[in-house]
Order: sequence, then C-alpha cells, then structure tokens
Amino acid sequence: MIIKPIDVLRHHKKGLVLMIVAGLIIVFRSIILFYTSVTLNNLEENSPPPPTMLYGIPVDSLYVETDRLKPGQTLSGLLLSRGISPQFVDSIIQQISTILPPGKLRAGQPFTFISTGDSLRKPLYFIYENSPISYTLVHLRGKPEARRVDKEIVIEKARMSTTIESSLWKALRGIEYGADLALALENVFGWNLDFFALQKGDEFTALYENQVCEGKSIGIGKILAARFVRKDQETWAFYFAPDSTGAFAGYYNEKGENMKRAFLKAPLKYARISSRFTGSRFHPVLRIYRPHHGVDYAAPVGTPVHSIGDGTVISAQYNGQAGKSVKIRHNSMYTSMYNHLSGYGPGIHPGARVKQGQVIGYVGSTGLSTGPHLDFRVYKNGSPVNPLTIESPPSEPLPGKYLDEYFRHVNSVKQELKFHRAAQENPFN
Repeated sequence: MIIKPIDVLRHHKKGLVLMIVAGLIIVFRSIILFYTSVTLNNLEENSPPPPTMLYGIPVDSLYVETDRLKPGQTLSGLLLSRGISPQFVDSIIQQISTILPPGKLRAGQPFTFISTGDSLRKPLYFIYENSPISYTLVHLRGKPEARRVDKEIVIEKARMSTTIESSLWKALRGIEYGADLALALENVFGWNLDFFALQKGDEFTALYENQVCEGKSIGIGKILAARFVRKDQETWAFYFAPDSTGAFAGYYNEKGENMKRAFLKAPLKYARISSRFTGSRFHPVLRIYRPHHGVDYAAPVGTPVHSIGDGTVISAQYNGQAGKSVKIRHNSMYTSMYNHLSGYGPGIHPGARVKQGQVIGYVGSTGLSTGPHLDFRVYKNGSPVNPLTIESPPSEPLPGKYLDEYFRHVNSVKQELKFHRAAQENPFN
C-alpha cells in the first residue's frame, strides 16, 4: 500500500483541528465553572442570614424577656404585669387550664415573654419551661391557645471508667449524673455482684447512653455495656435486644448467659453491712454471745427494702424481738425474712404475690434493736444459710438462634469501648 503525501497532510490537518476544538471546549468549560463559582460565592455572601429561632418563633424583630418564676408569682399576675386586661387574662386562664394548670407552675422554673419589637412591647407569646425537655407555648393574641412541645433529645454514647476506693457511690460522686450511673450499674450487676462487698482497687467501665437536649446533658439512658474487674477476673455485661418484640431484651455475659438471677444479691441499696452471718456474735442489747443467722444492713429509717425474688408473703406482722417483719416463700426450697422494719410496703399482707425488686417494707428499728437497720435472713429447706454466699441460679439464657448475632454484637461493642477510651486519652489526635 502506498501512502500519498496529500493523504498525510489531510490527516495532520484533521488532527490539528480536533486538538484546537478540544482545547476550546476545555477553556470554555473552565470559564463557565469559574464564573459559576464566583456567582455562587457572591450569592452566599450577599444572602441574608437565617432568622434567629426561639421556641419555633422567628424573633429577630421581636422583644424577648426571660426570667425565672419567683415564690408567690402566678400566671395571672405575670400576664397582668404585661398590660393584659383582667378580662382577657381570665379568658386565657380558662382556655389553657387543661394544658397549663395555674397551680402547676413551680418557683425557679424559667419562663419567657416574646413581645412586639416596638415601644409598646405588646406580649405575643408566653413560654413556660415545664422541664429541661419540654415547654408550654401560650399564644396571647387572638383566641388564646396553648400547646405542650417536647424538645428534641439526642442520644450520644459516652464512656465511664472508675476505680473503687470505698464504694461505687463515692467513686462516681464527681461525675455528672454519677448517682444515676451508680444505680444503673447496680441494676445491671445486682444479681452477680455484692455491692456491699466491693474492694479497694475494683474497677468499673461502662459504655452508656448520654441524653443531650439543646447541647446540654440532661441524664443517662441505658447502660450499653459494662465491665467489672477484680484483680485478674473480669465480669462483662452487654445489653442486647435481638428483635422488635423485646421478649429477650436484657443483659447477658460474654457467653450469652442471662445476667439476671433468681435472687438479688442484696435487698436494699446504698447501705453498709454492720453485722454478718455467724455462729457466735456478742448481742449489743442482751450482752451475751449467740448465733446471728442473718446479715445486718445499717441504713436510715425509711430506706426502701426490696424482695430478693418473686414469691408469696407468708407473714407480715410484729414478731417479738424481730419487730415488724416480713417473710416471703420463693419456692419449695428458699424463704427470705426482713426484720426490724418501720413499716410495710403497699399491698404487703399474707398471701400477697410479690415480684423481684418490689418494695416490701422500710428500714426501721422496731423490736430488739439499738438503731435503724435491716436484719436480712434466708432459709434453705427451713435452715438458715448465709445470704452473702448462696448461689442463685441464672434466668433463661439467650436462645441459640440469636447467639451468632450476639457474639458479633459483643465484638463490635468491645471495639467501640476501645475507641472511646482512645478518644478520651488522646482527644486532639
């Protein structure tokens, strides 16, 4: 095949034209992109700022006044002080009384008036903060109306780690919502750990829900995972809800075994053991040595006492030296007894069915007693046993069909705990 010079020339001209056209397209697109970017930037710079919103109301052109309710102040008094006529105040109170009963306003709660921005300051809205998560908005123009509004609550995950010096309560005292965390951890581990026998150096770590409203923490939600360490021994608990029914929602250990047991480890919270189970104890009143087949918990009068398990009340009466006492049969083997009570819980009488954790009485000092405390006893087949050492059988484990999903969940949560720990230790990395 012979290529003629004229064909080569035509080929080069065609390629040159294509290159020029392509170059022009690129330049043209660049110019369009540049001017588009400049135009958008100018629009953003010149566009008006978004309106300032307060309680869902644009308030840039309005007058906002916020204060706290003082003792003795009333809703009608507040409205009258803003120049609203007595007749209209009465109408407002009648219209909104079901949403915002006047007697329910509490001293110290924040309230806000939003008024016109001119010199007349005519009130348009009254807002009362019911709680950190809700408020009542009252329209003061036209027909009075009120509505309760729930604020948005954002759930964030937070990590807590502490080492015990004397008690979990004291260890968490300096942490925001530390008391709530202590109570939540007791609810998680209450079937497995004796919180009255914590030792110095014991460690707790938890991943939990932090409830945030308007940028402020307002409380805690569920404990998502928790770990207790004593020396080299770990006890883990993971919250797991495998389906939407909630039938198996609860806390399980690393093996998928239920953390909940047939009996609670202790019948009350935030107390100390003042006397233990023993075959020989010097009685502080009788001044003699005799067996003490129970555990004494020193606590203030009125502290709620909880049943350690489901059962039936077989006695609730004054019982001589034991004072006011409650006895509960849990099954054919175990019975528990609660002595020196100041009073009985609601509905506690012989024959009443009780649930685990139900309040059956209150700490007192009735009977032969030197001060307020609970004398707690457990009987196995009619014989006294040490409440601190009895082995309680676990509740139903997680069904096998959920175990694979659960173990994946456990691994994921453990990695999340490591991530939160690293973030706390290196916040700027």
